[in-house]
Amino acid sequence: MSDYVLTACSTADLSPEYFRKIRVPYICFHYELGGESHKDDLWETMDPHTFYQVLDGMWWNIDRHLDLEGTRTSAYATILECIRNGVTSIIDHHASYGEIEGSLFAIRDAAKELGIRAGLCYEVSERDGEKKCDAAI
Repeated sequence: MSDYVLTACSTADLSPEYFRKIRVPYICFHYELGGESHKDDLWETMDPHTFYQVLDGMWWNIDRHLDLEGTRTSAYATILECIRNGVTSIIDHHASYGEIEGSLFAIRDAAKELGIRAGLCYEVSERDGEKKCDAAI
């Protein structure tokens, strides 16, 4: 006989105690860890009509001005928000062309300190020139 038994039942048949025992991992994909906490102020000054205007006017604008401290601060704020909502793992890309070196480590350190798993990568782009693209690689 197998150690695994499949049964069909309605969740209505299961007790509240059953659900208290289950730990369902919530994974957050693509939350803009480095810039999420900076977007609200910028959004209020924008009137975008296309997706490109949102990217260039907000997200890429934030990326161009993020320094290490801004990246770190935003990472802490965003990760805490994820934890408050039950998220156990984050998968995200990051770009901070204002200060490239060390930015992924700043996010990693925040995730480690707050006890959440993170799969991170650096976004590589030529939109801010070849020199910044090479530094991102």
